[in-house]
Amino acid sequence: LVAKKLVGVLNLNVVDRPRLFTLGQMKALTILAGTAAAALESASLYTQVQKAEESYRSIFENAVEGIFRAGGNGRFLNANPAMAQILGYESPQDLIDSVNDIRQDLYVDSNRYAEWEGRLQRGEKLVGFEAQYRRKDQSLVWLAESARPVCDHRGAFVYFERTPKRTPPTKPA
Repeated sequence: LVAKKLVGVLNLNVVDRPRLFTLGQMKALTILAGTAAAALESASLYTQVQKAEESYRSIFENAVEGIFRAGGNGRFLNANPAMAQILGYESPQDLIDSVNDIRQDLYVDSNRYAEWEGRLQRGEKLVGFEAQYRRKDQSLVWLAESARPVCDHRGAFVYFERTPKRTPPTKPA
């Protein structure tokens, strides 16, 4: 049993001798059964975590919209293939290796980035924030970006999660 949940059954059949197990042997078998149960439960949890990671990785890798994480220093932490394609890069790794600072290398208008950053720092959750990005070939593309800051358990900033998609610019009213 692990956390009052049956993990397995340890069955020992002694056929070559009719005597019962000693108290010491029973204690040793109990310890062995407990250790085996914990190992089985750990292996089961590991398999469950692996399957969940594979599932989320598949969603990330196969999404048709761009998805990426960026640190406060403006560097990509990771990006999906759709994000690399939107910006004209061969692969996510090519994008990550080529862009040193999203603010300077990708944003056409630094004031837009300052607005984006300021709104997030004020605790706003951005949805559809439009900005013009510079692609690898220096052509320009409009993206409508949703973003949120991610913080650790103490509330300290860790990175931004961002999901931009291509969009024509909104015409001012």
